[in-house]
Amino acid sequence: MKNYRKANPGAKEAAFQLRLKNALDLTFAKVAAHIHAPQQYAMPAGSSALEHKILRFYQLLNQKGKTAFLEKTNVLFTQSAAANRQRFEDLLDIDITSSGTMLDKIKAHPLLEKYHFTQKEAEALNAKVNKFNTSKKSVLSSKILPQQAVEPQTLSLFLETIRCKDPQDVLKDEIFYAGFTLNALGINEPIPFSSAGKFKKNDEKQLQVKLRDFDLQAAEFFPQDFLVGLFVFEKDSKKDDEIIKFTMELLQDIGLWVLAVADAIAIAALVVTLGGSMPAGFALAIVALSMGAVGLLIIGIVSLVNGLRLSEVSIQVTDFFTFQDATFNIGERVLNKHAVTINGSLFESISGNYEVTFRWERTA
Repeated sequence: MKNYRKANPGAKEAAFQLRLKNALDLTFAKVAAHIHAPQQYAMPAGSSALEHKILRFYQLLNQKGKTAFLEKTNVLFTQSAAANRQRFEDLLDIDITSSGTMLDKIKAHPLLEKYHFTQKEAEALNAKVNKFNTSKKSVLSSKILPQQAVEPQTLSLFLETIRCKDPQDVLKDEIFYAGFTLNALGINEPIPFSSAGKFKKNDEKQLQVKLRDFDLQAAEFFPQDFLVGLFVFEKDSKKDDEIIKFTMELLQDIGLWVLAVADAIAIAALVVTLGGSMPAGFALAIVALSMGAVGLLIIGIVSLVNGLRLSEVSIQVTDFFTFQDATFNIGERVLNKHAVTINGSLFESISGNYEVTFRWERTA
């Protein structure tokens, strides 16, 4: 089964990814500017904003980590105005000194016409979505009810298996995971930090862990789109658990923030081309394509944790499922596999290769 997320992006998709990464980088730069000049750069009033989570992360670092953080992020004071304008383009027209959240400001900021998709580009992306949505179904015949037209009630998401192709450690990796899910109404639920056990080369664990039950009656429409974002960790030490746990929570918050921004940009980039409506799964597809754009930044964040090799993390694994209608019967399921690379936070040459399988199944 081919995973559209791993396909090479076209020029417009690559531009979309860069736009999204720059928006996130600018948010980090806003926090760094506040640390540098708090009277000039106000933080949002609400403590739930991503800016406050980033600031809290900074405060947990030791002095060496704080210095490294500012060296990476304080570009508004360390780089020239011309260099920042070339990098961030019109995003620098956003007033980042005021107390409004960067999320709200970026979502409200007009999208340059060069980021709008042409009809041909939209059709090419739609073809990727359709190819993914025609994934082969694996049917559990013993569970299918004899009545076909049963009103759908529940879609369940499982972390089916994790397979180690090549561990990061010489002997065994101790694997953990965390993340989030989104239902058709955009309501998220976290996937708590959990252990998958220890893996050596060629180990495969049949986890069959239920990550979430989705209520198919919550949204009064079909088709419905659902999404999961998962980070896979290899943890080498039990020291500084507070910092590691907070780092994982920050990664989840970043994933949700990226989705919110990407969704707004995707709608602005596509809605004119598509005449005000998008095919099922279309917005989520381009959002999922965008997630790889933040991978290097995430690894950079992890590398700031006390300058120690405490935890190695994968780029976010993003998967989505479109529930069309009642013809997807109770007991039918779809298995989606994703290749996962766990990158070293300080030793980037050290990596572990894994395969994660999600199961989407109608259970009621």
